[in-house]
Amino acid sequence: MKRERKIPENAEVFFTLIKPTPNKEGPNARRSFAFIMDIQYADGRRDQPRYQFPEGDDRLKVINKSYKIADDKNEAFEKCLKLALDLQKKLYVEHGLEKKTVFNQENYGVLDQFFDWKYSAKKTKDKTAAYNDFRRAVDAVGSIPLQTATKAEIQKAISAAENKQQRRIASRLNMIFKYLKRDIVLDKDKKKRVSVRYLNEKEFASVMKLIKDENLRLVFEMAFHSGCRMGELFALNEADLRAGLLTVDKQMLRTEEAVRRRKQEYKAKGKTWTNWIPKPTDLTTPTKNEQSRRVVVFEEFAPAFRKWCELDYETKFKLRHSRLAEILKTACEQKFPQNAQKQCVAHWTAPLNLETASRFARNFTQATNSTTRTSPSSSRLCWQKNNRYGRP
Repeated sequence: MKRERKIPENAEVFFTLIKPTPNKEGPNARRSFAFIMDIQYADGRRDQPRYQFPEGDDRLKVINKSYKIADDKNEAFEKCLKLALDLQKKLYVEHGLEKKTVFNQENYGVLDQFFDWKYSAKKTKDKTAAYNDFRRAVDAVGSIPLQTATKAEIQKAISAAENKQQRRIASRLNMIFKYLKRDIVLDKDKKKRVSVRYLNEKEFASVMKLIKDENLRLVFEMAFHSGCRMGELFALNEADLRAGLLTVDKQMLRTEEAVRRRKQEYKAKGKTWTNWIPKPTDLTTPTKNEQSRRVVVFEEFAPAFRKWCELDYETKFKLRHSRLAEILKTACEQKFPQNAQKQCVAHWTAPLNLETASRFARNFTQATNSTTRTSPSSSRLCWQKNNRYGRP
């Protein structure tokens, strides 16, 4: 007897629709619709069980039966897909999650057409970041159809986004409307300049006390004292650290990112996509710009790095697929509830107070065996401060 899975408290829950593949045959072809519960917990854990309908609820069975007995699978797919999307909306309402956004599948078709048109002639090796940028903009409108909705409807949908995100979303959607030859130009919010003060070392240590998992603390400490991106951090090994200098020449992708890149490679070469399960070696790729660089790290990085190298691959793999940024952001908000501008932002910036600047300069001088005194105002240090570690 199948039991309906209960919705856990204090967790974000999404119902993901899994669709059949009408034009695909063989053992890997999917022949029915299904729903997956994407459960995202506050501590970063993620669970994706298959949703089991209660005993006597045959709504999904009826849809799958209609699709199964149909002679024309392509025509039946379109009809059954609409029924499945309607059922998806009802599930949110029935479980008290009616505020969840249900995305419009037709918008994604428009996005794919637009992206092929815009980027087919561009010689960009990795188009994933650009595609994801446009995907987030399309997600922001939810179930509103881009081809028929009015400017007022779309403007209202994106108005809930934060200032910086709203401007970016509006910019990307305007490009899509231009491709659709629709006379719509979305208004952007006036740019707000927010003064952000990054955590110093004492503040960072106090935030780390709120992180209970030792391995998570290890990741954050390494990132804080090196300024590496998360993907670069997970690809490091013992040979990359020599005399205070860290060689960064590779990164570890998340599984979904690796699959997305492989899909794009197939599409660019005109090949038919087949299911592909990446191996550990497939997740390690060159850095974002495919260039190697040397990073001067703080002395606190070395002990954390030694512990990191002792971790097995399975543990690192699970950490890579955790919601690291959200976990750290939540800890910062708990420690400094009255100061939203006090944070550790992307690229895990190192603290930039005078003490840190002088210590960084000293490390750089020792690592390069230079007899010249390096001051905080040197061009090398300023480049590190303004570009590598970010600037408020």
